[in-house]
Amino acid sequence: MSYLITDIRTYVVQVPLASTWQTSLYKSNATRGHAIVEVTTEGGVKGYGEASPSAAFMGETADTIKFMNDTYLAPLLRGKDIRNIGTIHQLMDSSIYGMYSAKATIDIAVHDALAKTLDQPLYAIIGGLLNEKIPLTYVIGMTSDDRIFKEVEEAVEFSYEVIKIKVGSDWEKEAAIINKVCAFIQRKGLHTRVRLDANQGFTVDDAIRFAGRLTHKGLIDAFEQPVQKRNVSGLLEVKRYSGLPIMADESVFNLADAADVFERKAVHLLNIKLGKVGGIYPAKKIAAAAEAHGIPCTVGSNLELGIGIAANMHFVASTKNAVVPHDLFAGHMLHKRDIVDDSLKRHLQDGYLSVPDGAGLGVRLNEDWKN
Repeated sequence: MSYLITDIRTYVVQVPLASTWQTSLYKSNATRGHAIVEVTTEGGVKGYGEASPSAAFMGETADTIKFMNDTYLAPLLRGKDIRNIGTIHQLMDSSIYGMYSAKATIDIAVHDALAKTLDQPLYAIIGGLLNEKIPLTYVIGMTSDDRIFKEVEEAVEFSYEVIKIKVGSDWEKEAAIINKVCAFIQRKGLHTRVRLDANQGFTVDDAIRFAGRLTHKGLIDAFEQPVQKRNVSGLLEVKRYSGLPIMADESVFNLADAADVFERKAVHLLNIKLGKVGGIYPAKKIAAAAEAHGIPCTVGSNLELGIGIAANMHFVASTKNAVVPHDLFAGHMLHKRDIVDDSLKRHLQDGYLSVPDGAGLGVRLNEDWKN
């Protein structure tokens, strides 16, 4: 049995969005680029990885990932042993600073190849099955009031535990909308909660003003990344004066970021995205640091397709403190098609996902996935 890498290829796949997607950081209304990596071993096993970054959020695109992988990382890693994932990360980090999404595509593909070689589901080699059912959020982007309420009704109909709504542009208007949504949930006698994601859109003062206008704070699951990512003292101030559970996302791209945020007690919760932090290997380190500080984690979405979604599912399934409802299925809902077969849909029921138990990621690519 051979574990050596013989080839690493990166493909850019453009997939149309089902509708316009907008946050306080960026807007997408046509197609989204996805970087798909195929790692081949000497034993003929193929592993797959994916990242779907937006330039405004990650500083990377599918095209930059392909360039970085083809030019720097693939030549560096050919001939390396897929069992030595720590060494693979050391080599990537010594070659290129940052570029976490590019590294994540390779990390996920290597994990997939290793699990397939061992004929094990991916979760089995990264911690085992700790969270068998994965609770999901229903994610609503910035859109019209009418559209928000329509999607809230859809989320309730499909039993989602948390509805996540993007905010961060007009705090007064958005507070009024959120109050109406929460009043609807309360009138219906539902147990649904609401998560508010500003994607860095507010100043500290506006974030606190926004929180002060909310009339149903008990229904708020979290106030995610209210201020600029490097303003950790601002996160702490919002935590202190908003009366809401504060979640970091863009403030944590690596383990050093996490240590800073945790040591300053700036947040209650953490959003980990595999494509944001460099893949499964570094994500596990960050989750462990969060656990040591008593911080529960969620796994967010960069609107990944099936490969990225499956990787996120295995990470959640095998991570003890990844227990806060997750956005990770959002990409499947927001694209007109996927590059994997329909098996993921069979794992979705009543707002929960069950993790695939086939070898590796447990998903199969469509024959025409490169088109």
